Amino acid sequence: MATAHDDDLKAICLCPLSGAVMTDPYVLNQTGVSYQREAIERHLAAHDTDPQTGAPLAVRGITPNRIFQRFVCSNAHLLLLPSQ
Repeated sequence: MATAHDDDLKAICLCPLSGAVMTDPYVLNQTGVSYQREAIERHLAAHDTDPQTGAPLAVRGITPNRIFQRFVCSNAHLLLLPSQ
């Protein structure tokens, strides 16, 4: 049974673009915000703006967020199961 803590934990791990738990998180270099890789790549292929603010991006690079990925993997039993 999911607790309020589990729900808070899951909310932190959701991609701002896709709304899904980030299993392959990448950081948008200019802003430091993490997104699911496929979602941010799709956004950057179509736009040159920050997906949250709409501000122009001077730097469009993304970097794997390995620490966050390890965190998600270590908490997968809480994050990847449907809420009850």
